Amino acid sequence: MISQGVHARHRQGFTVGEGFSGTGDCVPELVRAGLALIGGRR
Repeated sequence: MISQGVHARHRQGFTVGEGFSGTGDCVPELVRAGLALIGGRR
C-alpha cells in the first residue's frame, strides 16, 4: 500500500528532491519482487 502511494505521487511529480530520487521508479520492480516471493504472477 505504501509503495502504491509513493508511485502515484511520483507519477504526479510530487516526489522530487533529496531522498526521493528514483524512489517512484523502483516501485514496479518492488512489486514484481514481492509477487515472486509469494508465488504470484508477473
